[in-house]
Amino acid sequence: MTLKTVTVTGQIYNPDGTPAAGVEGYATLNRPETDNGIVIPTSTFIKADADGKFSIQLWPNARGSGQSQYIVRAYTRRASVLNLVIVVPDVDVPVVITDIAIAQPYPPIDQSLQALLDVQAASVIAQAAKVDAESSADAAFASEEAAALSESNAGQSAQTAGTKAQEAGASAQSALESKNAAALSEQNAGEAKDDAVVAKDKAEAWADNPVDAEVEAGRYSAKHHAIKADQSALSAAQSKADSETAKGIAEEKALAASGSATAAGQSASNAAGSALSANEDRAAAQQSAGQADGSADDAAASKTKAQQWASNPENAPVEGGLYSALHYANKASASATTAGQKADAAALSESNANDSKLAAKQSEDNAKASEENAAISLQTAQEIAIGLSAYAIPGQVVKTTPGGQVTYLFRQPAYNLEDVAPGGELGTGLHPAFLFNGTPAREIFIGAYPGAMVNGEIVCQPGRDPRVSRTFDQSRAECQALGAGWDIMSNWDWSAIALWCMANGFQPRGNTNYGRSHANRWETGTRVVDAVPGSSTNTNGRTLTGSGPATWSHNNTPSGIHDLAGNVGEFNSGLILDNNIFKIAPDNGIYLESEFIDTAYAAAENGTFSTRPYTDPPLILKRGLVVPASASLAPVGYFYKNAEGLRFASRGGSFFSGPFGGAGAMDFRDSRANAGTGIGFRPRFRVI
Repeated sequence: MTLKTVTVTGQIYNPDGTPAAGVEGYATLNRPETDNGIVIPTSTFIKADADGKFSIQLWPNARGSGQSQYIVRAYTRRASVLNLVIVVPDVDVPVVITDIAIAQPYPPIDQSLQALLDVQAASVIAQAAKVDAESSADAAFASEEAAALSESNAGQSAQTAGTKAQEAGASAQSALESKNAAALSEQNAGEAKDDAVVAKDKAEAWADNPVDAEVEAGRYSAKHHAIKADQSALSAAQSKADSETAKGIAEEKALAASGSATAAGQSASNAAGSALSANEDRAAAQQSAGQADGSADDAAASKTKAQQWASNPENAPVEGGLYSALHYANKASASATTAGQKADAAALSESNANDSKLAAKQSEDNAKASEENAAISLQTAQEIAIGLSAYAIPGQVVKTTPGGQVTYLFRQPAYNLEDVAPGGELGTGLHPAFLFNGTPAREIFIGAYPGAMVNGEIVCQPGRDPRVSRTFDQSRAECQALGAGWDIMSNWDWSAIALWCMANGFQPRGNTNYGRSHANRWETGTRVVDAVPGSSTNTNGRTLTGSGPATWSHNNTPSGIHDLAGNVGEFNSGLILDNNIFKIAPDNGIYLESEFIDTAYAAAENGTFSTRPYTDPPLILKRGLVVPASASLAPVGYFYKNAEGLRFASRGGSFFSGPFGGAGAMDFRDSRANAGTGIGFRPRFRVI
C-alpha cells in the first residue's frame, strides 16, 4: 500500500526580509503515527531554492489517531528563519504552509509524552547544527554523508519492515567507513601538525642560523648573508679610501715629475745659453750640460713612476707593497659589486625566510583546523557507529535497538572520586564506574527509564509498564540481548549516579506509596492499573515509567534518569552477598562472580542505610555505596539482607517501600531463583 502524502509549499525569509536562499531544515512529527499499518517517517528534509521557496511531501497527519503535529524549523548559520507548528489536512491538492499553521500546539499532554516532544524538537536543533559542520575537512564530510545515508536508510526502513535488516547493515557499513575516514583525518592532522613544526624550525633556521652554518648544502641563513654583506660593505669602504689615498700619492708624484720636467727644461735652456755666450768656459758648459742630462733622466724616471702609480695593472705592486690607483679602483669596484650581490642575496634570503615563516604559520593553522575537524569527524563517526542518532535533550541520547525501536539513555560523563567527595572519604582517581577491566572510559550511558518489554525487546521509554517477575540471570540476559556494549545496570553505575546526586545536594523521590511519593503525596505518577494514587486495593502499585514529576529524576529535570527511587527495585550486577560477606567486582568491566573481590567484610543487621554500624569498612565498599562513605555521603533508604547463601543486590526500593525507598535502598534478600512483581531492572550501554 502506498502512503498518502500532500504537497506543502512555502517561502522562507531572512530576518531582514530577503529570501533565505538555500536554507535547510526539517518538518518533524512530535509523536509516532501509523496509517493502515505503515509507520509514518518522523522527519522530512526541507531545502529552499535561490528564492527561498520550497516544496515537500508530508503525510496528512489530520487523518492520524494521535493528534500529532509537525514542528517545522529552518536555520541559517546565524538565526532561526522558520518556526511553525502545522497540521497537514487530508486533501488531494497542494497547500501553503502558512495556511495550515496553528497558533499553539494541541492542549498539554502528560509529562512522559512531553519528553518525547522535547526529544523531537532537540533533534531538529541537532540537524540544524549539522549545517555548521559542512565546512569541515574531507573526513567530516564523509561522516556527514554517512549520517545522511543512515537517516535515509532509517526513513526507508519505516516504509517496509522487510528491508530493516539490509538498511541497518548499510548504515553500519557507512558508520564504519565514517569512523575509518575520521581516523585517517586524525592521522593526517597529526602529520600536518608535524610538518608545521618542521616548517617552523626550517623557517627559524633560514632566518637565524649562525654565520657559515649551512641551512641546506651550500645555502645559508639571512643572518649569515646580512653579516657578510656588512663585512663586504666595510671592505668596499676601506678599498675606496685606499684608492683615494693612492690617487693622492699619484697626483703628488705627477706634480713632482712635472716640476722636475720644468726644471730640466730650464736647465737645458741655461745650458744652451751658457754654450753660446761663454765658449771660453767650456768646462763649465760641459758640466752644466751633464747636469742637464741628469735632470732630464730624473724627469723621465719621475714620469714613468707617475704613470705606474696611476695605471699599473691590478695586483702588480708599484713599490713596497703599494699598488696603483687602477688596482685600488678595480678592487673597490669588485668589492662594491660583491657587496651588492651579497646584499641582494641577504634580501632574498630574508624574503625566503619570511615566506617560510608565513608558510609555517599557515601549515600550523591548517594542522590545527585539520585536528579540530578530525576530532569533530571522529566524534560524529563514533556516535553513528554506536547508533546514537541524536542528543535528545541535554544529557540524553537516543539509541535504536536491533529491532529498530527507540530507547532513551542518559549520558553520564566520567568524574574523579575527589570531585564528589572533596573531603577525601573516597580517595582519589577515576570512579570505578568509568573503568572497564582497567581501561578508562570517558562516559557511561544509563537507561533514562526502567527497562520495559516492547515487541520482544527491552527498551527504555516513557509511559511503559516496567519489566518485572524476572530472575537476576533472566534480567541480565534480556539486557545483553540488545547487542555489544549492552548490559544490566551495575552497582558501580548506581554508585556513580547516587554520589553525583549527593554532591549536587539533591536526592530524587519517587513512587514509594502506590503511585505517589510517601513524603510529598501530591507528587504522583500514572498508575499501570486503573486505581487512584495511594490506594492498595489493587496490589499492583507500579506507575508508567517517567510519568512522575521532575523530582522523580536524578537531576530534578525531565532530562534525567527517572524512577531510581521506588516503583520497582532494580537488580544490579557486580555485587553479591555470599553467606553474609560482601563480594564486589573490581570495576565496571565483565567479571565472573568467582573473580569478585572477597572483602571478608560482613554485612550489618537490617536498618536505615545511613546508620548501619560499620567499623573500618574497606574503601572499595565505600566507593560502591555498599556502606555509607560518611554522614554526608549516605543517601536515603533501608538495608535488608538474608545472611544465608548467595544473595543478589536490588536497589532503590519499590512502590510499597514508603520511607525505606530511595537512592540508598539496598536489598540482599533475593537468591538466584527469586523474581517478583516489585523487582525490575534497567539497561546500561557503553561504547566498545
